[in-house]
Amino acid sequence: MRRKSALGQRVRPSVGRFRVGTPLIQSPFSPLAFRATLLLVAGPLWLAGCGSNEPALPAYDPPRMAQAVLALYDTSKDGRLDSQEARKCPSLADGFEFLDKNKDRYVDEEELTSAISTLTVGNVALVPENLLITRGGQGAGGIKVRLVPESFMAGSVKEAAGISNANGIVSFQVEGITHSTGASPGFYRVELSQKDGDGPEKLPAMYNSQSVFGRLIRSERSERWEIRLGS
Repeated sequence: MRRKSALGQRVRPSVGRFRVGTPLIQSPFSPLAFRATLLLVAGPLWLAGCGSNEPALPAYDPPRMAQAVLALYDTSKDGRLDSQEARKCPSLADGFEFLDKNKDRYVDEEELTSAISTLTVGNVALVPENLLITRGGQGAGGIKVRLVPESFMAGSVKEAAGISNANGIVSFQVEGITHSTGASPGFYRVELSQKDGDGPEKLPAMYNSQSVFGRLIRSERSERWEIRLGS
């Protein structure tokens, strides 16, 4: 139905200006298009932000790492390590029985490669290490402990650190990861320190700069281990 304007002229209803079935062109600034654009632009950034603080499985290169181990510690140049050679690297000595798959008291390149390949069995990115620091049979608190990756780990894992509580128990945290505790599977040199502020180190060099302690961390190993301090 036509109606008259204030001037007496007949005016067609506005709906009559469009033909039925004519497709509507959506503005690029419509709510739907805006949400889609926001998702495309901000989505990847949001996902990256969420994942940046989460533990990830270490990216090992087992053959290369095995070769690096032998280059560093196979002093007899026979292509394998015996227990005496392994003692030069405390973390290798700590894991010697695990590395020696055929139990012939030697660890060769094949065994090293195989062992390193199985460190993250079960896709475990962090292992909740169970370390106890004692002195005179009692838990020792206030001891800073660092798990420093061995050089042959080639940057595949990050350092983990923690401070023993009043009972001597240490909870480790990897640098950059705040929501989970533990350490990445791998070979580590263990360093202990006890200081009063910026004061001198109270522990002997055998616990830190010349540490004789090492740890092989792997996903299937969860027993408590202990480091005893001198009185």
